[in-house]
Amino acid sequence: MASKTIGQILLDLQQKGYKQSPGFHGKPLVPEFATREEALTKKVDDEYQRLISVLKINSYGECDFSLLIPVIISRRPSELGDLSGDYTIDGQNKLVIYANSGHDGDGKTSGCPIMVMNHDYNHTMSLKDNYKAILKEEAKLYQALNTLRKKLTRVDELRAEAVYGEPLALNIESVMETLNVVSDRFGSKKPNAKEVKSFAHFYYTLTSDYERFGGIGNPLAASKISSGYDLWKDIYGETPNGDKIHGTAFRAICFLRRFIDEGLTNGIQENFEKWCREELSKQFSQVNLVKGFTSYDSPRWILHTRILPKYNDMMTNMYSTGAPTIRENRLVQAVAMSNDNRFQHPDEQEWERIKNYKKGSITE
Repeated sequence: MASKTIGQILLDLQQKGYKQSPGFHGKPLVPEFATREEALTKKVDDEYQRLISVLKINSYGECDFSLLIPVIISRRPSELGDLSGDYTIDGQNKLVIYANSGHDGDGKTSGCPIMVMNHDYNHTMSLKDNYKAILKEEAKLYQALNTLRKKLTRVDELRAEAVYGEPLALNIESVMETLNVVSDRFGSKKPNAKEVKSFAHFYYTLTSDYERFGGIGNPLAASKISSGYDLWKDIYGETPNGDKIHGTAFRAICFLRRFIDEGLTNGIQENFEKWCREELSKQFSQVNLVKGFTSYDSPRWILHTRILPKYNDMMTNMYSTGAPTIRENRLVQAVAMSNDNRFQHPDEQEWERIKNYKKGSITE
């Protein structure tokens, strides 16, 4: 993929509807370096600042200058007396890490990088009102820095991790290339690649659901993921919204593929798979199939409370007595045959009822 200049990106955005009027306001922050001695003197106002987490700061390890982006400092005027000085708005963790590093810096070309917001003292106001006005500006900037700054999505992280060779990211990218799917420019580069929406459950599919087959880097697991995607394409690939993959629906269908292959046999396996291919998309769109399910166990809930009940109802209406349904006895058999407890009903009380079912008390 070719790189673009900012000018080209701006033009693309304008063509897509970017309408922000040109203009600017506010006082620019001033870049400086703080020596270790100066870093130790920076203050923190607990009126709006969060506490430092020991676990978080321990996770950073030693000071890495390539990651030490500037700390944001508010420089209050000397007229504030005890409330004057340099106050940390954003980056107290960085200051602690730098101060602990043993690096001194000269304060001119080296040290801890900082960006300073300078405040003027308003002599027409009282000291108290000056302090309140400055504190308000600090709090507004603190909130903006911690809410407006966009957090990296998992796809953003994977895209970067793949570039520097992180194994999991490379495996995910490889599988997505094989499936010819893409999410926000990560995955397949082919123009006809299907776009994955709601990436979280798609990610769970690739990283969690096939661990018993060796995980995503194993050819067997990759083959089974491809088989699940083939079933998704048969069910939803030609539907009105089949140009996009709903990540939760994809995961549910991959789980369904495994349930059919590992938990069912013979005629019931053939009948249920045929129904899934021919009827499931008529009964539920991708969105309706997964609507209301957001937890990690969504595929189990979707199978047991949406797909199987619909299948059983339609089979009962079609065949009445002797219908090829999948109810209590077959569910217990499916778990035993597959040796996979994930095929159990996700509601523990309901699963206990299913296990204690007495054959003959409910039509099977």
